[in-house]
Amino acid sequence: MVRETVPDWVLQRVNEVVMNRPDSRALQNRMRRGDVYPQERVDGRLEQFFPGDEPDRFAGLALRQVAHRWT
Repeated sequence: MVRETVPDWVLQRVNEVVMNRPDSRALQNRMRRGDVYPQERVDGRLEQFFPGDEPDRFAGLALRQVAHRWT
């Protein structure tokens, strides 16, 4: 399970949220190069973040959180 989150208080204090969602293949390549996690953690993180290559699921969660904040 992925437990890397932005605390709720961060979203409560901001006036604007910009979502930058890279292509999932680009993010996987960055992870494989070791740009995101130390090399020894890459395989496990790839399996956690992309179990079925579900980047849209994460974007949907983020959009719901942001929508809830400003409605």
